Amino acid sequence: MRAAPAGHRRRFESFPLPHRALGPVLAAAATFAAWTAVAHNSGSGWVQTLGAILAGFFLVGLVVPGFATRRARVAVAWSPADVTAGQPAIIELTTSGSLRVGPVSPAGPVLLTGAAGRRELRIVPDHRGVLDRVVLDVSSAAPFGLVWWTKHVTLPLAQPLYVAPRMGLGDPEAFVEASQVGDGQRRVRDESGETSGVRPYLPGDNRRSVHWPATAHAGELMVRELEGPRAKPVTVRAELPSDEAAAERVAERALGTVAQVLHTGAPVLLLTNEAAGERSGLVATTGQAGRRLAQAQSPLSAFQVPPPPGEAQ
Repeated sequence: MRAAPAGHRRRFESFPLPHRALGPVLAAAATFAAWTAVAHNSGSGWVQTLGAILAGFFLVGLVVPGFATRRARVAVAWSPADVTAGQPAIIELTTSGSLRVGPVSPAGPVLLTGAAGRRELRIVPDHRGVLDRVVLDVSSAAPFGLVWWTKHVTLPLAQPLYVAPRMGLGDPEAFVEASQVGDGQRRVRDESGETSGVRPYLPGDNRRSVHWPATAHAGELMVRELEGPRAKPVTVRAELPSDEAAAERVAERALGTVAQVLHTGAPVLLLTNEAAGERSGLVATTGQAGRRLAQAQSPLSAFQVPPPPGEAQ
């Protein structure tokens, strides 16, 4: 799950195909054959007329959903910015009619829209990364519900979705190092010290540190930046292997280590490798660390970014 360049974030759509159509087709053929035999033996005109109507009903029910699926339109109206692997993320879709929408990549529960409008779709990314698109199965069985026709649709998200790794067990050595830096004492955060300024609220900040006058002036939640005992940053290096499963475990362990160090009050300098090269920077919350680890790559895969689905290799 790597973000594609902005020029690649386009909509892709496959041609509709019937889904599990053998049963409905055989049932329609058997029914029509039985009705033809009855009409031939009876010789009644009304029986033949009803047979023609029944044949038209089956023809419309089997073929028209393909055209309805072809004309169906789905778009992403809103998407979140952050989520943790294995946790659901809610995406808002606009749909053109009564459809069945099934997330393919990432996976998730099927959504029945019921009518045109705005609907919430739940996706569950199973591993960390950066998503800028979703792949959906869009289906319709209108007007009679005899057979579903389905097409694959690749939609760009409203904004990149950073999928942080799950919280793993931290590195005990890094935790010991954090407890020995600075003055050798636990650093007190957000509850004591002189105010050195204000900054926007970040997930994990203490609610008692909210600076209400600055919040009213800025129009967004602001918190006090407090001075405290100086501590030497603890360096956490997330060096991911090329194997995806192993890289996921390393990222989870790195996030757990960052959480342990931040809990001691010591600052964290996180080192990662991204598509543009090595990156180092201080992280103040596990949310910031999760976003950094979502973008992290192994050095071998940094220059092997695959093209988006639907484009030629």
